[in-house]
Amino acid sequence: GGRPAAPTRGAAAALLAQITLTGLYFYGYSEVAMKALKNVHPVTHAIGNTLRRVVIMLVCMAVFRTPMSTLGVLGSSLAIGGSYAYALVKAGEKRAEIDVPVRDAAEQA
Repeated sequence: GGRPAAPTRGAAAALLAQITLTGLYFYGYSEVAMKALKNVHPVTHAIGNTLRRVVIMLVCMAVFRTPMSTLGVLGSSLAIGGSYAYALVKAGEKRAEIDVPVRDAAEQA
């Protein structure tokens, strides 16, 4: 008895379909994220991205009934806060890169 070592053709095809769909969904998500980044302020995008992570974590905890220990909450908070701080710093660097050429051109005129 037991399960066969290799998947059936049907199972392999279903797995390939799932992998393909996952790739397409991720590509679509990336396209939408890039379009959103062009249309909103980088800080707004960073806040939205951080909130997305929190929502995904909370939904997964509810759906899979995953308990969170105090250390788990602390670690998750640290990771999310660090991700948010990093996004803010990167957005500030991008703003500085854009502002410098504008200032240089104004000073030369």
